Amino acid sequence: MRFILLVFSLLILFLSHFAFARDLKSEEVELRESPQQVFDRVNASLPLPPSPLETRSAFSAYAREQGLSVEELAELLALIARANLQPNVENANKAQDLELIVSSLEKSAATPYEKAMALMLRGRMLGRLELKFEEAAGYFIQALTQDQESQSLASQVLRLNLHEQLGGMYLMINQDVTALVHLQKFRDQAYQLRDDYLIANAEAELGKYYNKKQELTKALQHYSEALRLSDQEHHPFQRAFLQMQLAKVYRDLGQRSEALSHAHDAAETFGQLGSENYLSATLTAIAVTHAGNNEWNKAIDYYLNAVQVDRRSGNYSALARNFHNLGEAYGELGELELSLNYLQQANQMFAERKMKHFLVYNEVLIAKTFCKLSQWQPCREHADIAYDLARQQSLSDVLISALSQKVIAAKALADLAGALEFQEQIIGLQQEETAPQVAANPSTSALTEQKLKLDLHQKNEQLQESHAQLRERTILLAGTLMLVLTLATVVWHYRRSRLDLRAKIKSLKHKLPLDGATAHPGLPALRSAIKSPNTKAVALLRIASLCESDIQLGHKRMVEAALETANAIEKLPGIKAYVIRPGLFGLSFDEPIKAADALLFNLRNQLTHVDGWLQLSFINLPLLPNPELFIADNNHIEVLEMAMAGALSLDADKDLYVTLWALDFTPSAVFSHPLYLHLEKSIGRGLIRVETNGDKDKIAWPQWQTPVPGNDPLIN
Repeated sequence: MRFILLVFSLLILFLSHFAFARDLKSEEVELRESPQQVFDRVNASLPLPPSPLETRSAFSAYAREQGLSVEELAELLALIARANLQPNVENANKAQDLELIVSSLEKSAATPYEKAMALMLRGRMLGRLELKFEEAAGYFIQALTQDQESQSLASQVLRLNLHEQLGGMYLMINQDVTALVHLQKFRDQAYQLRDDYLIANAEAELGKYYNKKQELTKALQHYSEALRLSDQEHHPFQRAFLQMQLAKVYRDLGQRSEALSHAHDAAETFGQLGSENYLSATLTAIAVTHAGNNEWNKAIDYYLNAVQVDRRSGNYSALARNFHNLGEAYGELGELELSLNYLQQANQMFAERKMKHFLVYNEVLIAKTFCKLSQWQPCREHADIAYDLARQQSLSDVLISALSQKVIAAKALADLAGALEFQEQIIGLQQEETAPQVAANPSTSALTEQKLKLDLHQKNEQLQESHAQLRERTILLAGTLMLVLTLATVVWHYRRSRLDLRAKIKSLKHKLPLDGATAHPGLPALRSAIKSPNTKAVALLRIASLCESDIQLGHKRMVEAALETANAIEKLPGIKAYVIRPGLFGLSFDEPIKAADALLFNLRNQLTHVDGWLQLSFINLPLLPNPELFIADNNHIEVLEMAMAGALSLDADKDLYVTLWALDFTPSAVFSHPLYLHLEKSIGRGLIRVETNGDKDKIAWPQWQTPVPGNDPLIN
């Protein structure tokens, strides 16, 4: 029977862990597919702190205010930040919110995962908002080194994102070799997570890489695999993204009708989803396709539509690129002044954002335009700038183009020596590129094969999906039947025993803080009250006339007297009473005790049903002025007991109180065991001060000695 219960428990644990894993990956998919919905949902459920949380303790305190653990708060804040950094997410306070969240996560991070997440978000901010790609890459690399050992699902998803960001960023700034390394690791990580959506994303990014490298066969292979995986579930955003990328491949293959078909389908979907950044990119892809067919007026129409979308969404990087494209198109139509106007606007925006990977192409196009206008000096100046930028980025094609403009300008200015020098440089660069580029020029048969594979995939997708669903349903049905039978058997055997056990546990939890005799909150409850941040003082109250009430009155009357006394005390505002033993009560206070005489007076007026004197010992919390120094809860009780012992040593001719308090420089070692010995010595040295309404000089502190085992002064 115990074995069956153990198997059942392990099964439940496995299933709950599996469910969490699925939730985490589903959250990643939802963040990529519908970032605005994720942002709206999480942002509405979690108010941001008014200012950055500067320490781990402040972070923990804010988490408690929201009813969350520290880990849950960190995850939700990171999710809000990641959603904010996705394209097309609208948030009027995006920059301020991101700085607040990322600063809080940076200053409160304690684990390698938390530090890596904060580093990734800082890098994403630099890359997304400030376009500082090299600095952003540095943060991403730091994040990878911070959390490279953990194999938890959260760490794997984090590494997947880091490799994706690094691959895309290095590809953008023309560091192709490094980009390929990270994109391959991105795909490897996606396969480890076994999620089709993420694998499709990774395949698409590799397709984008090979498309840029003009290795079109490989690009089609990766996009075909991505589309196959994407079609297994309904993800409209991802499918539209893949159609946009396929349009670019078909455009480069010269198959413009298929390119335009895919691009228009993608633009329609992006428009329906409200994904304006991607809508702009798709309109630009359509325009470039028309430009490749020398249909410059059609290209300009789509560029202008993309510009309107960019202005509406505030995507100034895309706006600058489309200004560049418009400058190129108008230049091809011979409208050179208008072309130069757009190119100069793009140049200013690229320079302001330090987008050197785009600026280099814009500078060489400006140089060409000035040469067409026969303005030789500006032509040479911009050609020089383009040449320097191209050398920094190792762009041989741009180097040749820039040198060609310098040759034209030099000849026009009769600088024949300069023109000859530039021509020799061009020849040298061209010779470096004479090696056969077999990989970059796929054969017609290979390209046709890939296209036929893609078409075949589109046509038999429904058949494959039906077979896959049938297999999955069969396996799921068999597994479900086995699980149901197992669970039914176990539940049938243990249902009643588990219900009884839960009832007993609930009863014991309720009784745990209660006094055994009176069923009123007792010593355990007092210890819990000491831990509460709302408790500002604790005390022991001894009523001499009730100390032998269990013997003098009998158990029943003793219980009645104790409850009557506790209830009477609790009628005073801000006080809770705890029954320790006959005649001895614990008290907790919402405010520090500043006037002990007034407190004794109020207690005396409230306890009109008891005779004899009252002895009160109390301490204000925290015991030490530095609240970060730790004192065990039991030690607080012993301090109260020693103060009560001091009160009992005085002649009881009136209500008495005794309290102990520590000076600012008192070390925490004073409150360690043997506590009575340490306290007595500290009182003599002046580290602990004593206050009483009796004769302080007559207090006789108890002599410390080795306690007899099982001798508890609160019980005996």
